[in-house]
Amino acid sequence: MTLNRTKLLPLVMLLLASFLSLIMISGCKKHQDPVVYYSANCTIKGVPVQFKTTSTFNHFCLFSGNCNTFYVNPDNTGINSLSIGLPWGVYTGMNLKNGDDGIQIVYYDGQGRGFFSSKYDSIAIHVDEWQGHGGWGKGTFTAKLRYISADPPVYDSITITGGNFESRIWYVFQK
Repeated sequence: MTLNRTKLLPLVMLLLASFLSLIMISGCKKHQDPVVYYSANCTIKGVPVQFKTTSTFNHFCLFSGNCNTFYVNPDNTGINSLSIGLPWGVYTGMNLKNGDDGIQIVYYDGQGRGFFSSKYDSIAIHVDEWQGHGGWGKGTFTAKLRYISADPPVYDSITITGGNFESRIWYVFQK
């Protein structure tokens, strides 16, 4: 019995390809992209605080046109958060202050107390860069925020200085 090399060659090639595929599949580990965090940093009551988020600036806002929320620990979103709200028509170089429509800064401390900006408080936001949908939003801010509870009545305030933020902008819908 003689071996026919022309018939044997396709069989050997098939076995070799199967073996190499098996080695490649078993040797490959699934690649996970690293988590991308966007940031906001500031000093609150004299203490530097770093916030981060995986969220982008978006239009899902209650009191403003564009917003994002940053967290000290993104795995614990109920406390230690900072929300920044900007108006619909935000643009690079825009200077915003208390009383302007569509701006807001909200901070929740480690106890879950919400400190809000009002038209009577000092708030200043400068938009360094606003590239719109798919681009980047960057800026600086300072604010004095108030905490008020009704029962029992408690009044407190915080001062935020040296703030900056940087985040992508992604709109699910356009205005």
